[in-house]
Amino acid sequence: MPRVAKHLADALLVTLSLSGSQSLWAKSDRPDIFEITTYRLKSGTSVEEGKKLASDLNAVYKKLKGFEDRELYFDATQGVWMERVKWKHADAAKEGREALSKDPAAQKLQAVVDPAAVQRFQGERQLDFEL
Repeated sequence: MPRVAKHLADALLVTLSLSGSQSLWAKSDRPDIFEITTYRLKSGTSVEEGKKLASDLNAVYKKLKGFEDRELYFDATQGVWMERVKWKHADAAKEGREALSKDPAAQKLQAVVDPAAVQRFQGERQLDFEL
């Protein structure tokens, strides 16, 4: 039973971090971290402006230690943006997120994001599925 409990605990290592709250940062044998952020833009902000502001962050991300890659999706039906960022490990994710919060390009994007609609999830890889 303790083994099952450990596997369940490992599976629950996804951290929900709403805007402004602290996150838990864990380490594992498979340290890569995926960060999924969902958000909506404030009324009056166009999709094109959202894409441009998000693209402006690419230069910032490239300079962050431990950053691996990033993708951005948009659900036009619901008006929800979904960003996926891959970090090498939890410490890189934490340091990268802190650096981004201070960057002018990130602040420009934040200015047009509805803070009530932001959700951020960070999780450690648990399984690889090669299908």
